[in-house]
Amino acid sequence: MSNISIRQVPASHGAQWIKRGVAIMMAQPLAVHGAFFFYLLSTLLLQQVPVLGGLLPALLAPALVAGVMTVIRAAATQATPSAGQLVIGFRDPAARAQLLMGGVLYLVGFFIAMAASALGDGGMLFGGAILGKPIDASPENLNMLTLAQFIALAALMPTVFAFWFAPQFMVWHGMGFAKACFFSFFGCVRNFGAIIVMFGSFLIILLVGAMVVSLFAMIFGSQGVATVMMVPIGLFCLVLVFCTFHGSYEDVVVIAPESPSSGDPASDATP
Repeated sequence: MSNISIRQVPASHGAQWIKRGVAIMMAQPLAVHGAFFFYLLSTLLLQQVPVLGGLLPALLAPALVAGVMTVIRAAATQATPSAGQLVIGFRDPAARAQLLMGGVLYLVGFFIAMAASALGDGGMLFGGAILGKPIDASPENLNMLTLAQFIALAALMPTVFAFWFAPQFMVWHGMGFAKACFFSFFGCVRNFGAIIVMFGSFLIILLVGAMVVSLFAMIFGSQGVATVMMVPIGLFCLVLVFCTFHGSYEDVVVIAPESPSSGDPASDATP
């Protein structure tokens, strides 16, 4: 196992991560977008499984993300991505077991976040996301649902931080799921400023995109134009998020070859 350390970077690097994400996307656009659509299609298919459809996407998310990030890493290093990289999280028995246990932890975090959302809407969002009940999005419930979504997002952030780098640590560096999630979480905490700048930059991108779409809708006098334009813009932003995650990995995670005298497992990674 390589020696891994997490470095703290200035907050301004959050914008640089997005710039790096765009460069990765442009380096291998077909492979990167294909990997994302594989992830999206897999998630949609898993949701159709009877009884377990609400649980499987979260349970297998770390393994699916590991495949997408492996393709993105190949694009970032000018290597040739392959279809086999998409299922790298399922091929190695050791990594598969760690990713599955990580998926259980991710599922628990998701459940807690949805349960916390009940503080805002009395359980409507929880019922829709976990129990599959229809959500009454009538105007009188809109404010409560919006509050519930913000509460769920805030409650989910610790889980997001724990899995920011964890799938890569488990598959690329052979870490156990607990250790991977631990160092991923504290890596994000140490670079919280850069993460805030990254998400703020994404918000600006989305606002600019919405303004452009609104302008075209006004020019053509059709709301259908806005709908058609928002689909590719939304997909572009989602793919860019994955590529930006790898940009943050390149910047924050420092990999050093294991020294021959290194025998203490606790020295493999330092926050």
